[in-house]
Amino acid sequence: MKKFLVGVSMAVVLSGCSSASFVPQKADKTDAKSIVSFVESNLNNQKLGVTFAGTKSDDFVWWIASDNKNILVKDAFATSSSVPVTALEMNATQKADFEKKFNSMAYVVDQSLTKNGFTKNALNSSDSLGDGKFYDYVAAYEKSPTVCTLSLNGDVGGNEPNFSRDMVFSCSDQFQKYYDEQVPFLNAFYKTNKSLFTGEYAVTDIKKIGEFAVVNLGARRTGLYSIFKKVNGKYQSIFSGQEAPSCKLVTQYKIPKEITKTCWSDDGLTEKEIK
Repeated sequence: MKKFLVGVSMAVVLSGCSSASFVPQKADKTDAKSIVSFVESNLNNQKLGVTFAGTKSDDFVWWIASDNKNILVKDAFATSSSVPVTALEMNATQKADFEKKFNSMAYVVDQSLTKNGFTKNALNSSDSLGDGKFYDYVAAYEKSPTVCTLSLNGDVGGNEPNFSRDMVFSCSDQFQKYYDEQVPFLNAFYKTNKSLFTGEYAVTDIKKIGEFAVVNLGARRTGLYSIFKKVNGKYQSIFSGQEAPSCKLVTQYKIPKEITKTCWSDDGLTEKEIK
């Protein structure tokens, strides 16, 4: 079943944009690789004080589907830059200057996409630059089968006086592939752990060994892993956490050492290597 999210159109309000007169050309193609290259070129041609580079192909797009499953869409193309920050704790004037510079870049991205048939996706977008629901600021766009996000890192990096926040624009055409691959593990994970974890985790890595699988799951700034075993043809989560499982559990389910190299003794005091 396809779960591509047809987003609710959301107006973009970008005040104080020095690039408000920017009118993009029609892109030759709107696949992920082409649109990232197109946006990168538009950003650099506007001479906004930062340079975007490196249209790489090993990035990802974090996308919330219509059923609220968080999907890490890999095989994404991306371009990035660092937006200068004048101080770790900016005053009102410094904040206004930073927002003006960022809004100028966001406007170029928005116009480059919307003028080429992309729509803003409300569920995957922040409400404002100060909205912390995704930790980072995110503006999301889609044009089936392509999904794109513009993100501004919520953390300030660098050393005084060269502080900055990373800005990344990424797109992927592979949403359905990774939805189909990840959702069975997410369903099994939440079925077992629904009282412990919210629905904000996405699958970041899957390793299968026989009837077992070990899956890394990440939230926006934290993570854990879960061990699964196939029962009647379906995966069931038998352990989740950040440390090794108990040796009792390893013995009970006959978990191979390729899945977990160590386990904890029954008293929880000794970590043992699995032979």
